[in-house]
Amino acid sequence: MIDLKEVPECRALEFQGDTLVVGSAVTLNEVQDSGFFPFLGEVGRMFLDHTNRNKVTVGGNICSRLPYREMALPFLLTDCEVVLAGPQGVRRAAFSEVFDRTLKLNATEVLLQLCTPKAQTEAPWAFERRTRNAKIAYPLASVAALKDGGRVRFALSGVCDFPFTSEPLSEKLDLTPTLLPAEPRNDIDGSGEYRIALAKTLLARVARKLEVG
Repeated sequence: MIDLKEVPECRALEFQGDTLVVGSAVTLNEVQDSGFFPFLGEVGRMFLDHTNRNKVTVGGNICSRLPYREMALPFLLTDCEVVLAGPQGVRRAAFSEVFDRTLKLNATEVLLQLCTPKAQTEAPWAFERRTRNAKIAYPLASVAALKDGGRVRFALSGVCDFPFTSEPLSEKLDLTPTLLPAEPRNDIDGSGEYRIALAKTLLARVARKLEVG
């Protein structure tokens, strides 16, 4: 057994030139306290209490089996690259290429780091989420947006069984079942129809925050 939290590369949290490097074993509180990526820090702050944020890591959330994995949202909206390690060595890949509903790792590969351009860590962003009752709970819908130059992109969690981003969604600033990559999530917390309606409201809120549409 190897404790990945003791691997130095997994504990990195620093700017290397024009790139922010976040190790997969960095905790959510460490991201927030650093102030290096306010967008990422705020997403992590919203779904766990302070005690659990001392334990849960960025990589742990992204690689988990939970359908929400909200820490993936900011990386889906940036030009993030991941550093992966396995028996064949270390490789880099675009986050958008290896994250398709889940993080697609090769057998025995592990996530070492997530590398985001510094300019995008400073770009305007907005984030809204709603739960059924308590603030610290799984989301019925989460909507994240990043304004990078003249482009605004949106990513969602809670609506389907995985986080996702959609170019048509970003263009239309609307949400219909045809724009979803899969069937909406139905469970005891909320129906698919309700989740879509709620996400549309949140989409409008983040668009207003970024003065879009």
